[in-house]
Amino acid sequence: MAFGLDYVSGPPIADMKAAGVTFVCRYLSEVNSLTKVKLLTPNEAKALNQAGIAIVSNYEWYANRSLEGVPSGITDAKIAASQHADCGGPHDRPIYFSVDIDVAGEQVAGYFHGVASVLGLARTGAYGSFRVLHYLFNAGLIAWGWQTYAWSYGAWEPRAQLQQYHNGVTMAGASVDYNRSMQADFGQWGIERTDMAISPNDPIIDKYFTYNPTAGTLTRKDTGVVLGRGVTSFYLKYRKERSIIHRSMRNATCCILTRDRDKLSWLIPWLRRSTRRLHS
Repeated sequence: MAFGLDYVSGPPIADMKAAGVTFVCRYLSEVNSLTKVKLLTPNEAKALNQAGIAIVSNYEWYANRSLEGVPSGITDAKIAASQHADCGGPHDRPIYFSVDIDVAGEQVAGYFHGVASVLGLARTGAYGSFRVLHYLFNAGLIAWGWQTYAWSYGAWEPRAQLQQYHNGVTMAGASVDYNRSMQADFGQWGIERTDMAISPNDPIIDKYFTYNPTAGTLTRKDTGVVLGRGVTSFYLKYRKERSIIHRSMRNATCCILTRDRDKLSWLIPWLRRSTRRLHS
């Protein structure tokens, strides 16, 4: 579970890092005098990336916007896709569109039909209450959910990848909202990931998993379970010694991911002895 923020104007990056922030949800929007103060910029995205803070793209204009049907969804999706790309967002990463109002999911269905017609369902996400996300997931109108506790009355949608659980917190003089990730891949982007323990092109990995290079995650082909980033950076760090431990490290990784405990009973002690020798 990762800790993140959303904000209009955020605290200094150093303060976010000190607080353990690993991602921020940042705004895209129609550009006018009221919205430009909160928009993500290429320079901000670059600074966050360099600091190791991931970004989640979120389109929000005004509260009732999502009630305005298919044409508004189409217009907003085009703006969002352009701004997302201008800031360095990958073309396959999702964008969450805000329903920042207490309404029923049926009332925003048209809007999300419009969004998905531009971005595709695989990139379409929604921010909103439990009943909004519950309806949109069930209707097949979104693939990504960011739920707020507001208007949710204690209920949490289990399919949501993100949860906003505390609003209006002051951090280094800025007003921020607290968020947490509920899955390893919650649509984040902007962090160069080089810490896979085993190459995703390894035949054993490829046999059992599908690798997402943007999120740095592995998905089980048989169950669809999304796993976290690399088990260890050992293989990359000790490339020169791969002739000694490569095969066992690779097999141990696959045993961990597939829960083959019998093989692990002898592989793990062997690897511990090998790593001690390499460090000595």
